[in-house]
Amino acid sequence: MNGFIHLKFRTMKTFKYLGIALLAGSFLFTACTKDEVLPPSEQQNSEIIQSTLDPPTVDYKKNWTDNFSYANCLAERWNLYGYPQSGWVPNACGRKGLFINNGLYPQGSFAVSKMYVGSSAGYTIESDVCIDRQTNSGIVVSSEIGVSRHPNSAETGISMRLIYFGYHATNVPPEYQNKTFLVMKALADGGNFMYSGNYTYPVGIFPGSWHKMQIRIDQFHFVSFILDNVTIWKPEYPLDNSMLQDNHVVLGYTSPGTIGKAYHDYMKVMYPTPD
Repeated sequence: MNGFIHLKFRTMKTFKYLGIALLAGSFLFTACTKDEVLPPSEQQNSEIIQSTLDPPTVDYKKNWTDNFSYANCLAERWNLYGYPQSGWVPNACGRKGLFINNGLYPQGSFAVSKMYVGSSAGYTIESDVCIDRQTNSGIVVSSEIGVSRHPNSAETGISMRLIYFGYHATNVPPEYQNKTFLVMKALADGGNFMYSGNYTYPVGIFPGSWHKMQIRIDQFHFVSFILDNVTIWKPEYPLDNSMLQDNHVVLGYTSPGTIGKAYHDYMKVMYPTPD
């Protein structure tokens, strides 16, 4: 339903590359805001693209946030798709009150907000996510945020996945195994998809660490995909008008049983302040 095809598109700006070893004290991996997380013992060697954007001015009258503070929050605010269904856990990875997607690879499972999202003036969706795993063999673990393409469906028109491919993962070339990537797509003006590619944007993260994912649409309808305040990908073409109103937030993808879990700490939608 949400598979990605590796197509190349030019980006609107040139990025610099930083080795992950240089980022240990930098702004890429932000500190936890709710509960402190001890640094895990394992890290992957990788690269990430550097470019920063100032946070948008926010109109808090239109904001909505789900902190997943209690067990019934999913039934109250989300429609669930896939099997096993997404769920709620009281704590994990040093934080309390979390969404977990529970999906099996490759189909996944998803939650679609009952609240609408979208504005022709632009908007931002944001979530802190964590990929936790007890093995590096044979698993695919992923947290996804996105915006729905159709009503009453988990199909996305905009999507950002943080995804770990373990050793011997199905249909993953050996050179991309035991690595984590950001995989993104967006529906361009005219109805064609723009794809980042499955293995274009590797990131180095610790298992069990928290990272902020953002999808930001500006007033000109260009979309930026941001990890820990660093812009990873900004496609060349603006979004299709269908992605600007009457849509829904989509969370989910895959958590393969007890050996790998993908969590969301909160989901937030922000709108720019009117002039």
